[in-house]
Amino acid sequence: MRMFLLFMTIAGLFTLTACGSVGNWKVDVLTSSPFHEGKPTTLTMQIKAGNTPVSGLQVQADLEMKNMDHGTIDVSFHEKEKGTYTGEALLPMNGDWVGLITVNDGKNKQEKEIDVKVE
Repeated sequence: MRMFLLFMTIAGLFTLTACGSVGNWKVDVLTSSPFHEGKPTTLTMQIKAGNTPVSGLQVQADLEMKNMDHGTIDVSFHEKEKGTYTGEALLPMNGDWVGLITVNDGKNKQEKEIDVKVE
């Protein structure tokens, strides 16, 4: 019985730690510049909390091609205007890409997978 109570206490503490507050941000890809071989493609996204653009975030993406293996391309974004973030990626080709976007405000962190079409 003591072992069961100890286990439940530890499990409860782990659950409280793992389920801490996270940002509730909505990430939308607005545009990607046209693909030109050997030149960076600019990606632009908007991040909102509800309907309000969010400033001051650290935004990073890991891009992978959807149906081919070109490895992972890391992209760091910077804030262009309130809630709008841009980053440049040197992509090997156009097509359908999947991005794992990480958004962090220093207290909360959120990851979201998005689809990016580069033409």
